[in-house]
Amino acid sequence: MKETVSRLKRDLQYYNIYADLDNPARFIYGSIVASDEGMVAVKMVSPEGLYDGVIVMPIDKIIRIDTSLPYKKRMEILMRKQSFAEKEIHIDDEDVLVSALRCAMEAKTPVSIELVDSGNDNVTGYVTGISDVICEIDCFDFYGEHEGKSYMRLDDITQLCFESSDEQVLKMLSEQ
Repeated sequence: MKETVSRLKRDLQYYNIYADLDNPARFIYGSIVASDEGMVAVKMVSPEGLYDGVIVMPIDKIIRIDTSLPYKKRMEILMRKQSFAEKEIHIDDEDVLVSALRCAMEAKTPVSIELVDSGNDNVTGYVTGISDVICEIDCFDFYGEHEGKSYMRLDDITQLCFESSDEQVLKMLSEQ
């Protein structure tokens, strides 16, 4: 799948990306913005045709990529009607995860992090530091209340999201 992801990234198109073994009919609609040997970053579009942030996940989680023409046509109509604005995201292909964390830190936007394939957002908050092996997050709860700091090994991060609707809500609540 690595070669396919790399090729599709160059096409600058939107795809149905299936990466949920528990629900193989569920997919992300998005554009591949970066990939390295292990991770891929996808700029997501919501089912309503709105920008829905970026997800970074292991390439090996991808089980299928479709260029579904009926769904693509539907999304193109919705994106046009919603005045979809292409958001510039600069994530480096050398180390997708670290580059995405830096991108979120520089943009001062919250992240949601899944650790060790838990299937949950284990940590939510703002990236405040990144070293060679550790990421530091200023944590916030569901209500936007500060919960303290969390430190995790970069190798334990199995999924990262930022600027999706969940993180946008967290940002609004945490800035009160």
